[in-house]
Amino acid sequence: MDSIRRCKGTYFEKGRKLSFEVGYFLSWGMDFEELAESVGHFPVAIVELPIGKVITPSAVDITFIDKISEMDS
Repeated sequence: MDSIRRCKGTYFEKGRKLSFEVGYFLSWGMDFEELAESVGHFPVAIVELPIGKVITPSAVDITFIDKISEMDS
């Protein structure tokens, strides 16, 4: 996992807001929410937790722990 960035943040699961202190960012993706008149799309991060669970927090709900320059060394 040398090239995978660590992150922390929050995500929703079954209507509850949960937080994580360390996760491994894998990629960006898209999710949607059905609104009254249409569908809203928003970017999400695809993150693996240390226990192996994959979550998709909203892009605005994660913070990267590693700096990009640390990954290149």
